[in-house]
Amino acid sequence: MHNFIEELKEYENLLVITNGQLTSKNVNDNFEVVEASQGDERVGDYYKKALKDDQNPSEKIIFVNQKQSTSEMIQIIFVYEGDQNVNEHLIVASDKFSKLNVIENRVNLNNDRIDVLTKVEVIVDDESNIDYLVFNDLNTKVDATINRHTKVYRNASYNCAFAELSEGNTFGDYYTDLAAEGAVCDSKAVTIVKEDKKQQFDININHSAKHTVSHNLNRAVVDEKGSAVFNAIGFIAKGYSQSKCFQDSKMLTLSPDAKTECNPILLIDEYDVEANHAAAVGQLDEESMYYLQSRGLSKKQCEKLLIYGFLMPVAEVIESEELKEKFITNITKKLNI
Repeated sequence: MHNFIEELKEYENLLVITNGQLTSKNVNDNFEVVEASQGDERVGDYYKKALKDDQNPSEKIIFVNQKQSTSEMIQIIFVYEGDQNVNEHLIVASDKFSKLNVIENRVNLNNDRIDVLTKVEVIVDDESNIDYLVFNDLNTKVDATINRHTKVYRNASYNCAFAELSEGNTFGDYYTDLAAEGAVCDSKAVTIVKEDKKQQFDININHSAKHTVSHNLNRAVVDEKGSAVFNAIGFIAKGYSQSKCFQDSKMLTLSPDAKTECNPILLIDEYDVEANHAAAVGQLDEESMYYLQSRGLSKKQCEKLLIYGFLMPVAEVIESEELKEKFITNITKKLNI
């Protein structure tokens, strides 16, 4: 299997999902993992908390529940092989007063042409915390559509970091609902696009209660004839006072043929809130390049340092130094720096 995935297999709790089917399960007693349909009673209570009403009762779901108020880590690997279309649905839920760390990976094992449609729903229950880290590393033969829908409840926090290192076309629809007072979302995303591929991410955070807080930081590095789009949307409805919504999106182009689009959107219908956004698109700073080269660094070394600095806000969300190092190593490989 992919070397990066092999290195991460040291974690005690591990799930492998191959072409949408649960093929390997190794978890401790603090987790409940079932492959079920929407009507299954083991999933029903959590489905009442899910975001969407357009569910298919016969659709197969892989359901992961941290069922005790503990602190746990679980790794979930999505594997694709064979020339086919893959539909998959995952629900991850934390119990009240618990802390859960999730590492999610996507890899494909061959060069077959594959179209992937993924739905991931995350339920962060009252007073709990989920740290969710995603590494996607699919090759140019895989086109992926990834729909993420998260609901965060009273005094709960959802800290997520998405590293989209895939080489194919990717569309991501990431929606987070801050559904009760005190809910917090800290979302960070980075994408690297090369060749003639396109990656688009719509990141929508909805404040549907008072005293909710969101931070949304996005970074893109685009080379060759690649194309990247970030649509960052923050919404605070009327009546949900004392809420805070912050956005910061930046895109870096390394080629004159690269295409970027950065759209910061704030929809605010309440006066007693804090909200701001920042967006920028540009190339490596020439003055910084000149300064570093004047200190004896090569052009390649200068580019490496500046790109590291550009992407570090995403890496900082990763608490584990080992995982942070893997994150940086894989970005370095993707950029050939």
